[in-house]
Amino acid sequence: MNNEPATWKRLVIPHNSSILNTQKKREELFKWAVQNKIDAVVFPFYTTQAIAEEAYSFDLVPEAGGWCMSLLVPRKLFLFHKDLFRMEGGKRQKKIHFCPTNPETIAILREESKKVFGALQKLQSFHLWPDEGEEETWCSCPTCRAFTRPEQNRIAVNAVADVLLEINPKAFLSIYEKTDDDSEIKLRPNVYRINPESIVKSK
Repeated sequence: MNNEPATWKRLVIPHNSSILNTQKKREELFKWAVQNKIDAVVFPFYTTQAIAEEAYSFDLVPEAGGWCMSLLVPRKLFLFHKDLFRMEGGKRQKKIHFCPTNPETIAILREESKKVFGALQKLQSFHLWPDEGEEETWCSCPTCRAFTRPEQNRIAVNAVADVLLEINPKAFLSIYEKTDDDSEIKLRPNVYRINPESIVKSK
């Protein structure tokens, strides 16, 4: 296995995948990963610690997350708490991301991520990426307009990184950015930028 985690080749299992439902399917996936020189498997946030650790028996490192930013602000809250969600064209939108400058949204992000990190305390790396294909779809409310879309992403990631530091000081969180533009919002010390070319998507 590659000893440089930042350069690892990672297999990402989508959050809507059924491939984890049976041990046989998991074993087939792990064997395929080994054959294709994968270093780590990124499991969905709802994965149990026991299932994640099965990857170790194949010399694969278990991690969690992926394109899952919206999962940390449950969509069921939209009916009575629209201000938590992003604005587009003057209206709040239920789909895709949220309003990262709303303190209540940040509080929910922290609470939901605390559940994830608490359930998967043995993992050393997590990934919190914008919804796939929607990296530039963020909030345009009056407060958020003061920030670029990548900066809004960083506001959310940093809030979650603070929680991870409290629960697991040795763990790291990755951020997915399509731009190399510099930002006045600096990433927390426990956050690193993922290399998109290192990502392999599972079906």
